[in-house]
Amino acid sequence: MGHGYAFPAHPHHWPPPALRARRHSQMIWPMSPRSNNHTPTLVLIPTPLERDRLESLGDPVGKPGWTHLCGFGPVAAAARTAELLARLQPARVLLIGCAGTHAPQTHPVGTAWRFDSVAIDGIGAGEGDQILGPEDLGLPQWTEQGEAVHDRLPLEGGDAGLLLTVCSAAGDKPQAERRRTRFPEARAEDMEAFGVALACHLARVPLTVVRGISNAAGIRDKGEWHLDEALTNALALVREGL
Repeated sequence: MGHGYAFPAHPHHWPPPALRARRHSQMIWPMSPRSNNHTPTLVLIPTPLERDRLESLGDPVGKPGWTHLCGFGPVAAAARTAELLARLQPARVLLIGCAGTHAPQTHPVGTAWRFDSVAIDGIGAGEGDQILGPEDLGLPQWTEQGEAVHDRLPLEGGDAGLLLTVCSAAGDKPQAERRRTRFPEARAEDMEAFGVALACHLARVPLTVVRGISNAAGIRDKGEWHLDEALTNALALVREGL
């Protein structure tokens, strides 16, 4: 299992002894928003809802002027990230927000994770179980100097498995199950990470993605969501490397 976090039941015991020990034993996380590098980390948050919830939890994630919204969905996220990369020229990027789990046994609702790779669903021809992706069609989304990007990209600083980016969140359990059939290694789904990752890949800027698990993929009843718990743990996971 990869690096995840669930906030302790007793906040006055924060940080727990194991985490205090790890802070001294681990190297500094390369995506630390408060790195000593001259160029700060660009922190991206998809929506105002996630930003406001994160801000309500205490100190800001990034340095003043270096935390921005990237937008809702992969297209807005890619375009906004490309614009910010060109204007700010950060040394690294951190994307933080929520996701829906496809693996509740290992990535349960309320926890947070740093993912090691991202894929995108829905690019190609056809739909559902019959969809042909970029590699099936022999049409990479991007190719440069022999390097082809089909539907997957690596991420920095994580080991929690594959995050699946979608244009529309799973609307019910059957749709979520169909996605798991096509991407059996997917641990969670979001709507921005691949767009951000492609923009960062083209700009040669490393990206780390931290997602709090707010709900099970396919569950649209927000009464079953744990948004605050998920973002609390996502923020704790980001600060773990500080």
